[in-house]
Amino acid sequence: MNRLHIAIPKNTPTNKDKIISSFKDTSVFIFDFDQTLTKDHIYHLLDSEKTQLEDLGAPPYKDKEVCKNLKELFEYLYKNNKTILIASRNFNDVIYYYIRQNVYPHFSLMNIFTDRHWFFNKEIIKVDIKNEGKFKCLKILKELGVPAKSILYVDDNYQEIRIARELYSDIQYYWKDSDEILSLEWLNSIFNKE
Repeated sequence: MNRLHIAIPKNTPTNKDKIISSFKDTSVFIFDFDQTLTKDHIYHLLDSEKTQLEDLGAPPYKDKEVCKNLKELFEYLYKNNKTILIASRNFNDVIYYYIRQNVYPHFSLMNIFTDRHWFFNKEIIKVDIKNEGKFKCLKILKELGVPAKSILYVDDNYQEIRIARELYSDIQYYWKDSDEILSLEWLNSIFNKE
């Protein structure tokens, strides 16, 4: 049975079931991209024949409020010596350009783990690496012996969280509501919950 197609029961946990320890103990933040770090699902908005990378810095792709909050969040995490990774099924070049243009100009391509790669030449070539990429960062962290309590995995899709937890059983996770915007206030609320 392909675990990527496990049906999610109607009684899926709500955000009251978030597993969070403390900000001090959490050193690695892994974020999904589409509808986690962005307001819309950019992967579905892209039209490979018409969209240029430059378009990702303007509406409908860029949301000023979201980008402003993310910029503050990324700067805060880096200032506190935290590692930020992005794990997505979108294209790595798209994510890299979007984050560097709109959120954090020093973000490294090495911190992005995806299932697909886009090479922007005269033609766009898609390379599908069979769903290995999104969760490769978890496999690497596990091989390095990084404790699960020091990792926070954030995704808007609970099915993806289930896959992450199969790979790294005690990983901390946050299931993001679709209308929620990640920010310093969000970070403060999850690490200071009662």
